[in-house]
Amino acid sequence: MKKKVAVVAVALCLVIALVALCACTPSVDKLKDKFTKDGYHVEAISTDGFEDAKVEYAFTAFKGGDSIFDLVSGAEMITVVCFSNSDDAKTYYEKAKETAEQSEELMGIKMSVKKKGNAIASGTEGALKLF
Repeated sequence: MKKKVAVVAVALCLVIALVALCACTPSVDKLKDKFTKDGYHVEAISTDGFEDAKVEYAFTAFKGGDSIFDLVSGAEMITVVCFSNSDDAKTYYEKAKETAEQSEELMGIKMSVKKKGNAIASGTEGALKLF
């Protein structure tokens, strides 16, 4: 009986830890506020190009410029897209990683990709620190 109680207790702890670690998709309002307070210009972006994926929110934020061409001179930029389900998030995370690699090869701009819950962020290192 004592062994069963111990096993159940350990299993419960694991479930609680998994829920705490996996349920961390950031809220759009908190993210936008964080970037705005740090001097970024935040704009909503269209979600039309995501084919069949359901997108909860998407925005881009720039600091030190207002276009991707300003990244060459040191501007910071991030694009955040949050999907309704984890399958879409995984699919587009892989696509975002490929695009980031191509941007470095083509334009010489180092871009990185980060995933939190169902939200995917792609941008410069400085901007990703705020994500």
